[in-house]
Amino acid sequence: MLSLGAKSEEMRCMDRQDIIFSRLKLLIIMVNSFLEDCPLGKYRQESMESNAAYVFKASNDLKELIIEENYNKKIFDEEFEHVFLERIKFLALVSKNIAQGHPMGDYRKEALKNNLNFISNMIKCEGSEKHNFLKVA
Repeated sequence: MLSLGAKSEEMRCMDRQDIIFSRLKLLIIMVNSFLEDCPLGKYRQESMESNAAYVFKASNDLKELIIEENYNKKIFDEEFEHVFLERIKFLALVSKNIAQGHPMGDYRKEALKNNLNFISNMIKCEGSEKHNFLKVA
């Protein structure tokens, strides 16, 4: 039988960090679907707006988590940490605008794609044990 997910010995309770990154990943998926011209229905708009608001508010908690991890493992320099958090805030703000029906021109879409790629690559962090705290089950 095919078994997916975490092994039982690796399972744990979800904490705030897991919820923040799960909602961030969901926001990335919704914005990617928007950029691929998938329709935004009422429920997707509401979900996008609420996730964007949550991620934006949680960015301060995220900053504390990154600072704590960075202090323990020296993962990021301060400049990179600031840029990463600002990109997350930018994603949240643009997502909220998309959900509210504000227009998106070609330059904004290109900037959003670049931002999504940067954040997605950081969250994937394949092959780097230093960035494991960015991964969520």
